Amino acid sequence: MKLTVLSLLGLFLCASTSFAGTIQVLDVQLGTWDGANFTTDGNEWNTNTLGNWALGITNPVLGASLLNTAMTNDLGLADGEYYLYMGDSGDVQAAMQLTVSYEDGSSNVAVFTSPSGNVIGGPAGPLNLVSGSGIDASLLLASQSTDELVGGLGQGPQYYAGDGTPNWALDFNSTPEPGTWTLLAAGIGGLFAVRRYRRRQAA
Repeated sequence: MKLTVLSLLGLFLCASTSFAGTIQVLDVQLGTWDGANFTTDGNEWNTNTLGNWALGITNPVLGASLLNTAMTNDLGLADGEYYLYMGDSGDVQAAMQLTVSYEDGSSNVAVFTSPSGNVIGGPAGPLNLVSGSGIDASLLLASQSTDELVGGLGQGPQYYAGDGTPNWALDFNSTPEPGTWTLLAAGIGGLFAVRRYRRRQAA
């Protein structure tokens, strides 16, 4: 019994490391999607490049305090759900590429499109994942009651208004890979099968 529990724990820890990590950098780019490739031809928001628009990150509650107070290349955020705030640049694009870089040097890249054809000004709701996996994103158009200072580097001070007007924000959630759950389920099933076989042999 002890061997089975330890083996199961080891399997879970190995599986969990394939989709969990510490986020170092987040990058959002606008562009187009031709069904196979993403082409960057719009504005870019990120957490570490001074020449681009600042990307503000909060816990998934409108009006929450910023988790990143300045441009940084080491966010130190656990994988999970966050709101990503971006300035209204007036750009209209059909696709968005979201890149999550981790402290171990790995990265996860996902491309999204909107049912309306505009990933910025479209209706609130889930965006369509057309490339990549392990990331969900939804467009938020709800108003907030507090001003949010996102950053002042690169493009000048950027605020998200608290006057009741919609702000462009993404509900970003890094989720387990489907294949990881399949592997975990298969491993658990195998362990129970071995245990049952040993019991029969002992009888």
